[in-house]
Amino acid sequence: DIHFLRNLVYILFACFFCISFQVQGQTLPGKLKRGKGKLPLPKTTTKRDTSKTKTADNAALLSKVKLSKDTLDAAIDYQGDFQRLDNVNKQLILIGNASVKYQELDLKADSIVFDWKNNIVTAMGRRDSTGLLTGLPQFENGDEKFSAVKIRYNFKTQKGKIYDVRTAQNDLFVVGGAIRYESKAIRRDSASNDVAYGEDALITTCNADHPHFGIRSSKLKVIPDKLVVVGPSRLELGGIPLPIGLPFGFFPITEGQRNGVIFPRDYEFSPQLGFGIRNLGYYMGIGDNFEVYLTGDVYTRGTWRVRGVTNYKKRYKYNGGLTLEYGINVTDPLTAEVPTKNKTFLINWSHRQDNRAHPSQNFGGQVNISINDALSQNYNDARSVLNTQLSSNLTYTKRFPGRPFNLTTAFNHSQNTRTGQMTVTFPTVNFNMNRIYPFKRKVMKGGKEAWFEKIGVDYRFNARATATNQDSVFFTRETVDLIKYGAEHRATMNASFRVLKYFNLVPSVNYSEKWFFDTENRTFDPTPTIEVDTIYNADSTDFVTVVDTLDYGTVNTERVKGFEPLREFRTGLSLNTKIFGTVQFKKGFIRGLRHVITPNVSLDYTPNYTDPAFDYFRTVDTDSREEFNDPQQYSIFTDGIYSGPSASGSNMVLSYGFVNNFEAKYFSKKDSLDPIKKIKLFNNIRVNGNYNLQADSLQFSLINVGGTARFFKGVSTLVLSATFDPYAAIENESGRLQRINTFNWDVNKQLLRFNNFRASLNTNLTLDQVQKWLGLKAKKKANNDNGSNTPGSGRNSSAFGQRNGFGGDRNDNTSLLQSLSLSHQLVLRTLYEDGRHKTEVSTNSISLRGTLNISKKWRITLSQISYDIKRKQLAYPDLQFYRDLHCWEMGMSWQPERGTYSFFLRVKPSSLDFLNIPYRKNNFDARF
Repeated sequence: DIHFLRNLVYILFACFFCISFQVQGQTLPGKLKRGKGKLPLPKTTTKRDTSKTKTADNAALLSKVKLSKDTLDAAIDYQGDFQRLDNVNKQLILIGNASVKYQELDLKADSIVFDWKNNIVTAMGRRDSTGLLTGLPQFENGDEKFSAVKIRYNFKTQKGKIYDVRTAQNDLFVVGGAIRYESKAIRRDSASNDVAYGEDALITTCNADHPHFGIRSSKLKVIPDKLVVVGPSRLELGGIPLPIGLPFGFFPITEGQRNGVIFPRDYEFSPQLGFGIRNLGYYMGIGDNFEVYLTGDVYTRGTWRVRGVTNYKKRYKYNGGLTLEYGINVTDPLTAEVPTKNKTFLINWSHRQDNRAHPSQNFGGQVNISINDALSQNYNDARSVLNTQLSSNLTYTKRFPGRPFNLTTAFNHSQNTRTGQMTVTFPTVNFNMNRIYPFKRKVMKGGKEAWFEKIGVDYRFNARATATNQDSVFFTRETVDLIKYGAEHRATMNASFRVLKYFNLVPSVNYSEKWFFDTENRTFDPTPTIEVDTIYNADSTDFVTVVDTLDYGTVNTERVKGFEPLREFRTGLSLNTKIFGTVQFKKGFIRGLRHVITPNVSLDYTPNYTDPAFDYFRTVDTDSREEFNDPQQYSIFTDGIYSGPSASGSNMVLSYGFVNNFEAKYFSKKDSLDPIKKIKLFNNIRVNGNYNLQADSLQFSLINVGGTARFFKGVSTLVLSATFDPYAAIENESGRLQRINTFNWDVNKQLLRFNNFRASLNTNLTLDQVQKWLGLKAKKKANNDNGSNTPGSGRNSSAFGQRNGFGGDRNDNTSLLQSLSLSHQLVLRTLYEDGRHKTEVSTNSISLRGTLNISKKWRITLSQISYDIKRKQLAYPDLQFYRDLHCWEMGMSWQPERGTYSFFLRVKPSSLDFLNIPYRKNNFDARF
């Protein structure tokens, strides 16, 4: 068959010349030619026949043909400025921008020699006229990249040798020496990883041409994306070997999440705690959404701390983190014979639900609890030391679409770290019904809305339990006995009517019912307290017995368990309106003034809850002697979870007040499209007071006057408040003024008597605000740090190494001051002393916060720089200095008032960040 003979000839020819070159327009050996070429695959297929029968016969024939073992798996592409084909030595020489591509392999160099007889390619650079090497070989095989002076590689075995190599493995650089490289495709059935074996190589995280430091190893093995294993090694600094050696070592270089040991970055020697290691631990990655850091601190004199940090995140669902820390601080004061031990505990949990997780319910918040002042004892930063109030809030909310209901469940906590008092509100349940109009018609059939259709009703339900105790004993049985719990219902019914065209009349009825499950009961024990003492009588030279009665009875207080409701009722009627006053000008800077007055008058009534019919108030005797007995009235709801009823009796209170707002319009030349601008001059200048129609004396209350004004586009805020009294006053025994039931006009011929005054001016100024005033645009400059050497990119980075987004150089003053914030607080108040009112400055302080980027490498962070002008002293300054040393970083923190500081010189966060020289003076050393 002619087709069979033709196919057989094709197959034999392809097998014999499987690695030969086919170059169009081939020149004679020894000649140079520009161009590109391709080494094709051996042709093992026949010319397609349209006959189905012949095609089936050819396929069957080809299935019996065996290819040569030397056949390559793919075509080889090559190019170069000049090419030379040497058929005698079976070599292809490429010079100038030479490259060879084979499968995933890509080799570039100044010159490449391909030996197809031995399947070896050799790549080299060349020296220019100045003697510098150029066109160094660049080797890429998949994700692997090498740079070297010379490379030899075998296409068939996929093994090679690289001289004076420079390669990157994750954040590690392997520099120098010779490396034998073996690709993962050595055998077609092999699934092994690429492997590189090296000699006399330097392992470093410095990407400089001449690395500033590294670990020099005589032997090493690199498994890309997994591990670097080294044999005998020594530390090298600035090209100088140091007498610090390692018998062996390994460096995980797996990208992404991986388990492993966390090397400590802080070492210190403390006179009180001894030698210590901080943040030594282990990291575990659990799935794609969860990670755990288990670290601890240990000191030679017994102090230790352990902490667990977890971070979790699920896309479009939630994210958060939990930190638990427990420790025992053992200090050895010079004046004590026995060391003191102090247990500390810290909880920090934050959780946030993504808005897209659920349309009608949400859960999130944070928990911050510190036991025995753990933050201030173990940390020195200004935020930990100065923050004396900790709070927590976890909230679950549920809305009912299409219905006026919503449900909120919350956990709250507040704590004073100085006094140690902690209050925890256990899950609080709030069920609310928004305002509904039960009498409103669903379908309006014409006409006006009836008066009863304007009546609205809303309802609130609250249930909670709280406990208050010292934080050191809070998690004990004692706290369980102190828990208070109860529930409260509130219902409001009101309506709004327009009267006399310009007034709003709002009648309202409020009813509340509070449920208490423990009340207070006081009983009188008439047994007198008698003190018997024996004294020596010098006159009679004898001992005499003296009997003294300290009191004639004792009032005992106990908590009584049981259900007791408190029902309160209040009704009211309020009337309000708005009065506008406007003045406009056609010329000048001021184009208009506007004054808005909102007067309000209301009348409220509450019954007398001291009536015995309610049984809310009871009396108890205080003395067994009738002539000295003064019965004491008390509420059974005293010290309950909710506030008790009013003890002032029946009240019908007429309240009055009005709010003023002043606005202005001015002409702005900067905006040609809308030159008329508005500005608020004074906000909420309010005056209010009340008159009790049923009180037997002092029916008028104090008159409160206050207001707020903002200046410089909100930079400065002025808050004013004052009180005036229509009654006169006399000075009591303690030297304070006490109002009497006589009008001030009758005594001093003045309608109102000045009582007190307070003014506060708060200013917070940033450079961005100054630029907005001046119409300037802030300059933005990016930081040009190199890759993995960015400060704070690794684990356990301190405040020095964290990137705060501040850039710029020493010639860019805008960037230098970009993050600075200047705050000033001034508070004036009056007080009555020595028979007259005095005005004093109660607070006058200035504080500076932010970061100064002195240069691209120098940074000063002012965490807290405050000066109390009144006391003429600094208020806990906290300074931090940072210097970028390319692959190293140096920093210092200093708290002069606390007497603490720390210093470090270390490799930037990376696989070699355990190379660290730290020093620290902690809080315990500063105290002794």
